[in-house]
Amino acid sequence: MDLISYAATPVGMIVTAIFFILFLIPLFLMPIFIAFKRNHEYRWVIFALCLTGPLTAGITWIIAIIWALYPRVIPPEIRGV
Repeated sequence: MDLISYAATPVGMIVTAIFFILFLIPLFLMPIFIAFKRNHEYRWVIFALCLTGPLTAGITWIIAIIWALYPRVIPPEIRGV
């Protein structure tokens, strides 16, 4: 049985659904989790960017993950002060 015909079976559909639930959905929502955990001041903007990711071929998701991970305060030794 090849992969395409296996995916069309009920067991294949269940395995695919479990894969989406356990891996892809948390990965998709990761910027939101990070922004809320860090109490980011723009967490709701990051939330909106993350949700519009599928509409923009993932470009806004990349912006959201970078923005969520970017340090809020840059240490003085890096700033050069």
